[in-house]
Amino acid sequence: MVHSLRWVRTAGLALGFLAFMTATAGGSMPPESDCAAAEVHWTGKKAYKILDCYRDALRSGEPVNQDCISGVEKSFTGHISHAQDKGDCLSSISASELEDKVNCFVFHVLCQVTNGALCPNICEDSCNMIAF
Repeated sequence: MVHSLRWVRTAGLALGFLAFMTATAGGSMPPESDCAAAEVHWTGKKAYKILDCYRDALRSGEPVNQDCISGVEKSFTGHISHAQDKGDCLSSISASELEDKVNCFVFHVLCQVTNGALCPNICEDSCNMIAF
C-alpha cells in the first residue's frame, strides 16, 4: 500500500509539472498574483492532506477519520478566503468551486489506487465532467 501512496504523490507532482508546462508552452506567463499563488498552494495542500487522512485509514483498515477530513476542509476554506482577500486574484473562482475540484481529484485517485474499493460518494456526477 505504501508503494501505491508513493505513486499517488509522484503522479500528483507529475500532473502539476505537466499542467505548468502546458500553461507556459506558449511562452507567456500570467501576471504576478499573490492570490493565485496562494490558491495553488492551498489547493495542493488540501489534496495532499485529505489523501493523508485516507492513507491512515488504509494503513489501519479502519474507516477514514471524519475529524481529519473536516479539519482539513475548515483550514482550506480559511486559507482560500485569506488568499482572496489579497485582492490580486486572476480569476473569480470561489473557495467552494476550488474545493469541489480538489474533492473530485481525491475521488478519482482513491478509486484508482483502491481498484474501486474506496470510492467515496463525493461529487461523483460532477467529477465525470472534469478531464484529468
